[in-house]
Amino acid sequence: MTKTKQKHVKVVTREQKIKQVASTSVSRCARQLASRSQIERWTPPIHGSIKRNIHANWKNAVLHSDVAWIARDSDGRVRFHSREAFTCSANRMIAELRCIIWLLQSVRDLHFDHVFIASDHKDTIAAILAPNHWPSFEEERVSANLIARDVAKSVLRDGRFHSYLAMGGPAWLHERLRREATSDI
Repeated sequence: MTKTKQKHVKVVTREQKIKQVASTSVSRCARQLASRSQIERWTPPIHGSIKRNIHANWKNAVLHSDVAWIARDSDGRVRFHSREAFTCSANRMIAELRCIIWLLQSVRDLHFDHVFIASDHKDTIAAILAPNHWPSFEEERVSANLIARDVAKSVLRDGRFHSYLAMGGPAWLHERLRREATSDI
């Protein structure tokens, strides 16, 4: 007599299989998004967009920063790349922010839409993603910004090439500053 081994077969309906696949796909997507910063290789942007990876090679506040970006489409084709040397930056974040500004200028010049910017500098990305921790900006009319403009123009006009930080306003503008503050213009 031979013993027959019974096999356990689980019958799965089509709907159950679809739910199982969908659940697995959603879980996989959630895991991928949660660990996106842990990905060790380049990933393409969504279809129809450009991903620009940037990097600022910063060593210290005395040396120049080397910066670069590379733009690739959703198929991984390199569209453009660029590199530059910047004057000294106080820290890596400043170098990275200068790189982003430089990159945004090229985005404008090259007329790109749907651009994703990727950086490996977590502090820079965190700062950009939390704008409430940054100062707010507003546009001023030239007529409302004359004092700052005059101080800037004095650099070339008067040969004032030394940087400084001082409390209060420049002595040569005290009267104008007082009038502006009291609206006696």
